[in-house]
Amino acid sequence: MNRTGSLYEPGSSLFHRLDGTVKLCLFAVWTILTFLFLDLRVFGVMLSVGVILLITSGIPFKKIALLFWVMIIFTVLNSVFIVLITPTFGTRLTGTNTPMIPLGYNTINAETLFYILTLSAKYLTLLPITLLCIFTTQPSEFAASLNRVGIPVSLIKSPTR
Repeated sequence: MNRTGSLYEPGSSLFHRLDGTVKLCLFAVWTILTFLFLDLRVFGVMLSVGVILLITSGIPFKKIALLFWVMIIFTVLNSVFIVLITPTFGTRLTGTNTPMIPLGYNTINAETLFYILTLSAKYLTLLPITLLCIFTTQPSEFAASLNRVGIPVSLIKSPTR
């Protein structure tokens, strides 16, 4: 965290030079596209583009490492809980059942494992663009961009007591 209390990392990359409103719109479109699909091919392309954008931004990995690892841990824990709580969830989605790993109380099927892989890819697809927006946008620029898209500043500021 820098002296202003934000995660903004100064730089001169293309993403740093973009207007805050453009970054906000890009983030919104990226998020909508991510939640519109449940296809590994789409996530593979989006994740690749996101990682390339993140690398070209020049943000040092040590600055984003904590958020990166928190997201990885969240994704792994989420996957473990899905497998343990609903090991046959994939069957409900696809209508097929390919048993893979017996648990004793149920059997994990291939469809659930594929669903977990796809869901994890969905979460990870959001990571690079989120990190880009957080680390390349000054808080004042972000607030101004929210105001430009119609969100009043009074909703952004915390209430004073």
